[in-house]
Parts: sequence; structure tokens; C-alpha cells
Amino acid sequence: YNGKKDRPGLAALVTVRSTGTVNINTAGPEVLTALRLSTAQITAIQQGRRNGGPYQNVPGNFQVGGLGVSTTTFRIEAEGIVDERVAARLTAVVQKRTDANAPSVVVLEWSGAR
Repeated sequence: YNGKKDRPGLAALVTVRSTGTVNINTAGPEVLTALRLSTAQITAIQQGRRNGGPYQNVPGNFQVGGLGVSTTTFRIEAEGIVDERVAARLTAVVQKRTDANAPSVVVLEWSGAR
């Protein structure tokens, strides 16, 4: 999860607060590799994003467990800059909820100023 010197981990790329589905439209190569997609498949996904816009469904040749086309859980990172220096860093994990009368966002995790 955290990786090793010669092999970066996924800790900075994913959150454990999600439903377990990885969005084919936003996942980076490291995450797609972790799903055991080949380099050729990853290249095809990236080209598909550039040429055809977001995927509306997961194409048959990319059917692997945990791959989908939508995301409800997001990690947000922000930096507060004062006098051209980073004065604080904030991180939040939020989840979009559509089960209420109106869509809403719930904060699942929050780390204050660091």
C-alpha cells in the first residue's frame, strides 16, 4: 500500500473510504496497474479518454473487478498560501450522496491544518 523505494505505493492515489469501485475515467496508470490491467490496456484507456471523452460504460475488453464509470468518494487536498509560502495544508475525504431529496456531500474524514 505504501510502496517501497523502487516501487511506489497507492497510498497517495486512493482512499479506503470508497465503495471499492475505481473510476475508469479518472484513475491513473498506477491504480489501473494495481487492478492488473496490462500496459496496452492502460494506454487504450488513456487514448479513449482523450479521443472520445469520458466512458459511459466499461468496455468489455476492460472488464475487471472493481472498475466502473462513476465516483461518489473524493479526496480533496488544499494548501493555504500566505506571503508566497504554504501556511497550511488540509485534506478531506467526502462522499456524494444521492439518497436524500437533494444531492448532498458528507465529510467522511478531515485532517486539519498541518
